[in-house]
Amino acid sequence: MGISRGGYAVWRLAIQYSNSWASCVVAGGACAPFVYAFKFPKLPIWAFHGRKDEIVPISVTESMVNQLKSLGSPIKFTVVPDGGHDSTCWDEAFLNPSVYDWVLRQVLPK
Repeated sequence: MGISRGGYAVWRLAIQYSNSWASCVVAGGACAPFVYAFKFPKLPIWAFHGRKDEIVPISVTESMVNQLKSLGSPIKFTVVPDGGHDSTCWDEAFLNPSVYDWVLRQVLPK
C-alpha cells in the first residue's frame, strides 16, 4: 500500500517482485511507464486517484490501468471525483473497510 511517492514505490515493487505480493493498493501514486505492465498482469491491484490531482495527473494512472486491463489484469480503479493530491483521495483508499477486506481475500501466486 502506498500514497503519492509511496504509491510510486508500490508500482515499482509490483514490476520488480510481482510474485512476492498477493495484492497492491495505490492512492495518487505516480506510476512507472505503462510499458512495464506486462511484468505483472495478473497481480491484483486497486488503484485510487483524485480527478482533481494537480501534482500527479490522473492520466498517468489511467494509462497504467488501461494497459493492465488490455493484458487481462484484475485491476480495480476508483476515481475520487473531488479528490486532489490530498487526503480526500487517500482517505477513500485507506479508511475504507472494503479495501482491507479485498486485500485479505487475495493470495500469493503459486
